[in-house]
Amino acid sequence: MPRIQGIYIITNIVTAETYIGSSTDIAQRWSDHRWLLKTKRHKNSIFQAAYEMHGIGAFSLTILELVEQTEQLVFREQFYLDLPKPFYNGDEAAIRAPYRAWRSDEADRARFWSKATPGEDDERRCPSVPPAS
Repeated sequence: MPRIQGIYIITNIVTAETYIGSSTDIAQRWSDHRWLLKTKRHKNSIFQAAYEMHGIGAFSLTILELVEQTEQLVFREQFYLDLPKPFYNGDEAAIRAPYRAWRSDEADRARFWSKATPGEDDERRCPSVPPAS
């Protein structure tokens, strides 16, 4: 099966709480999340507690955006994290190696977004999510 690279959202369908992430292989990342939750090893204790309360059947995965260029993943994930805060994301910044975590002051945010290129393929984005400005 070909790898699907992009931004995804995991939704607790009981509580409507969400987790947003990015991956170069979304199917594998979803499998990793489920395995970590099942074995009680997920680093996000709130997400883990919700899993233990509701079970895996309470969670659904939706792809928000396909991202062709791997180096754009962190920028696009950050776009979605800057929308109304997903409940299960503890971090305000999308952090991936080899990218540097950035401080959330306005100057750093301006530099961060100035390097992000607007999506040329905005029609691939979920229609309920506004395009990057």
